[in-house]
Amino acid sequence: MDMELSTGYFPKYDQTKTFDIVSKETEKYKVGEITFAAFSEEVTLNHNAVKMWRFVGILDEVTSECWLNYDSRYDFSRYRRIKEELFGVAPEKTVINRNVSFEGMLYQGETEHRKYSFDINEIKVNGKVLKTKTGKKRWKEDYSVPYLSGKSVDEMINLTGHGNQRTQKEVGKLILDKFEVLVARYNNNVWNEENNELAKKELKRREIYEKNEKPKTKRNIPLLAGISAGLASLWYFFNK
Repeated sequence: MDMELSTGYFPKYDQTKTFDIVSKETEKYKVGEITFAAFSEEVTLNHNAVKMWRFVGILDEVTSECWLNYDSRYDFSRYRRIKEELFGVAPEKTVINRNVSFEGMLYQGETEHRKYSFDINEIKVNGKVLKTKTGKKRWKEDYSVPYLSGKSVDEMINLTGHGNQRTQKEVGKLILDKFEVLVARYNNNVWNEENNELAKKELKRREIYEKNEKPKTKRNIPLLAGISAGLASLWYFFNK
């Protein structure tokens, strides 16, 4: 979805202003709104900024076009082949998230080239904060039992983003673009993990099946040959 803010200027010190979030697809229509609350001049100067705003955006729904790629050119494993069999080489999926919100900070500096910079600090879907893995593990203790018990879990942090632009219109557009990319990336990762779990289960199922299908005993060809030769010798001895 291509989105932009309705026209207008960001509020001055200690003021608040709400903009419509407008879709630019086919014909313009409102899909949400975003409110900018300006800090006082004193607080702003303490942060070495010309102006500073906190923003909160709310949208009824966000549509993400997700895709995955199981490329045989770089992965020759059986695990990859199973994913390709189950989901296709480059599967695509449309995900619709409803009741979505995001918040962050916007700063105006003195540099003209990149005058405005922002940080998106939190994104929520139906009140749930979206998080991403750091690649690290941490120990999570289970306090529901009267003894020491727990497990190692993935360390998670809020899904965040940042950027900068020269004008208010450009930075407003970039905030929405960055937010949309973050939501799509989250949905893509969730879908990829779901597919990975299904592929692991299928791989395990096939391995168990193949193990059970193997013959339990093997014929000893040399032994059978020896027994046959012995019987032939006895037949010759008794019938000569």
